[in-house]
Amino acid sequence: MKTVKTKATAALLSLSTSLGLLFAPAAQAAGVSVADGLADAAYSASSTYDSSNTAKDLFNGGSWNAGTYGTHWVQVDLGTTQLIDAVSFVGNILPDNYSTQDVYLSDNFIGNGWSALTKVAGHDDFTAFGTTYDLSFAPQAGRYVEFVVNGGQSWTALSQATVDAVPEPGSYGLMALGLTFLGVSTLRRKTAMELVA
Repeated sequence: MKTVKTKATAALLSLSTSLGLLFAPAAQAAGVSVADGLADAAYSASSTYDSSNTAKDLFNGGSWNAGTYGTHWVQVDLGTTQLIDAVSFVGNILPDNYSTQDVYLSDNFIGNGWSALTKVAGHDDFTAFGTTYDLSFAPQAGRYVEFVVNGGQSWTALSQATVDAVPEPGSYGLMALGLTFLGVSTLRRKTAMELVA
């Protein structure tokens, strides 16, 4: 009887792992930015220094550099409207100095139109090269996420930007369905085991 219970436990663990992966909300996957891995056309910037420092690079673990001083923007089109509640970036300026990084959301392309919007978050302070800055805010809906950046005494640049989204309500429903299935399955196996014993 002990062997049957051990096999049943192993099967249950395997099932629960499979269901957990199947029903886990995509936006909650650890360390995954909803701006990562999109089509090339989803990324744009007001200015780019060269082909190895683009908007796409910024949102995919690399860096973006405007190639000049002053205020510039860089944005990502997420493809659908999502509830965004946090962004992060790594300082990419030398020398370390006072700089601004403001974040805007919209359902429409933002580009130079950011001044007509209200920023959802910002870092307007001393910025150090290689330091990560996390900006959390109340969930806001938007398809386009734009950083408006001024590097101060440095060329305008950012590294490793991420965008975090709140899971869609449907994801919670699927997860609840998976947990219900898992509970029923566990109860049936337990009842079957008690009958065999």
